[in-house]
Amino acid sequence: MSDSYRGGPFRPLDMGETFYFKQLSNFKACFFKIERACHVLY
Repeated sequence: MSDSYRGGPFRPLDMGETFYFKQLSNFKACFFKIERACHVLY
């Protein structure tokens, strides 16, 4: 899965848009967790 995602944001669309949007939502969730942690630290 990581190999297909390495090709760029448009590559996973071949496997279905739901997969891409799921990855995107996971990335957003992770980003917000990191951002929240930074706000706690600083």
